Amino acid sequence: MISFNNNVFHLATEDTSYIIGVVDGQLLNLYFGKQINNVPDLEDMLPIKFCRSFSCNDIFTRGFSCSTDNLTMEYPTFGSADLRTPAFCAKYSDGTFVTRFSYEDYEIVNGKYKLCGLPSVYAEESDKVSSLKIILKDNVYGVVAELHYAVFEKYNAITRSVKIINSGEKPFDITKVLSLSIDFRRADFDIITLNGAWARERIPERTPMSFGTHQVESMRGITSHHENPFFALVDKKTDEFSGEAYGFNLIYSGNFIAGAQRDAYDVTRAFLGINPHGFS
Repeated sequence: MISFNNNVFHLATEDTSYIIGVVDGQLLNLYFGKQINNVPDLEDMLPIKFCRSFSCNDIFTRGFSCSTDNLTMEYPTFGSADLRTPAFCAKYSDGTFVTRFSYEDYEIVNGKYKLCGLPSVYAEESDKVSSLKIILKDNVYGVVAELHYAVFEKYNAITRSVKIINSGEKPFDITKVLSLSIDFRRADFDIITLNGAWARERIPERTPMSFGTHQVESMRGITSHHENPFFALVDKKTDEFSGEAYGFNLIYSGNFIAGAQRDAYDVTRAFLGINPHGFS
């Protein structure tokens, strides 16, 4: 089920809630975890402390100013005050790399959205699936980002994809576009990846999520048997039988990048998509 009330999107499966908020035109990821039956007001879900030393303020709303560098962003871009790993980067005709997406509109429909010409998850007729499209736009260069979500309620799964449209008058080069980025206001995770080689593929490796970036990738033209386009963020006590776990998997067979970044304030950013190396 997908709902939108008072600038808050709620994507609900049978056991989980994924909540997105619109603040000063910016799209924030406010919550992802166990299902919330009564979604709090937007102000009650925002972090208590907005300002950090040496983080430039670029949001001015509700009588305060804050920095996207300290917020849990839904689809971060390069060139803003958010200096963590971005999901989107582009070079424009005037030589700049700055993109600032603002919220424009949304659409909710029944069924699974289509990805023409690309591998994707599909829905059976008996599946209870709804889809959300959120439209973001950079008003300087006319770049439009369509964020697509499909909620598979009985499987506790949400699929995501991104479509970039040039609605401006000049061409630009996309240097990075990821399918997913999500911020968690916590850092007490282990990260699990599936690594290996020929005849011993997908060997689980579990590592504490320390400061910095942990990632797997392929630049072999295929996902390959060396690295799998999957990772999971799990609680310290999570095992095969119980515990909290967030799994991420890219449905794609080419070059990819996948991983997570922990910042100085214990926010963990998960990211997943096409490898930006040599991509344009």
